[in-house]
Amino acid sequence: MPGMPAIRTEIEGRLARKESIASLDLVGADLRQLDLSGQDLSGADLHGALLTRATMTGTRLRNANLEEALLEMVVMREVDLAGVRARGAQFSHALLEQTLLADAHLEGASFRGATLMTCSLRGAIASGADFTSADLSGCILEEAQLERTCCAGAILSDARLLGCRIGGADLSDADLTRAELRETDAPRCNFGGAICEGTVFADCDLTEADLRGTGLEARRLQNCITRGAQFGRAGHSGA
Repeated sequence: MPGMPAIRTEIEGRLARKESIASLDLVGADLRQLDLSGQDLSGADLHGALLTRATMTGTRLRNANLEEALLEMVVMREVDLAGVRARGAQFSHALLEQTLLADAHLEGASFRGATLMTCSLRGAIASGADFTSADLSGCILEEAQLERTCCAGAILSDARLLGCRIGGADLSDADLTRAELRETDAPRCNFGGAICEGTVFADCDLTEADLRGTGLEARRLQNCITRGAQFGRAGHSGA
């Protein structure tokens, strides 16, 4: 019937013949464990699609709809997700390498335990997203909106947070080694216990932020607002 999700056998047949599946109805489609490498699905509607353990290399999903899609343990390499709508999508334990997420809408999405290696999230909106224990090493987060995200235990070594908004985010016990935070709004952020070796904080708003257990001192921060911020040992108020 028109409008029904594409039948998996038809999808598999097209992939076997190296044909495009973009014209099929992919809403809620079962794409689990399929190899979608090289497919151009720009603007496609994959709302609620099942993509667990799917493989994508060089796939184009620019401006696609992935809201509420299940992408646990998906493998993406050099995938174009610019402008994608993925609110509430599940990327738990996924592997994303050199993937473009610029201007993506990721509100409420889960990247729990995922690996995002040298990905670009420039201009992404990810308010309320879950990056608990995720690896975002070397990621570009320029002008990203990350308010109220959970990044507890996440690895952000060598990441660049330039002009970001991360107010109310939880970065407790995160690894911020050599990360750059410049012109970033981070009021009421929890950095408690984070590793901040070689981390740069410059021109940031750290109003009422919790920096206990990081080894950072207000005098080491470059032109940052630290009104009401807490320093010193974890569990103790700074001087």
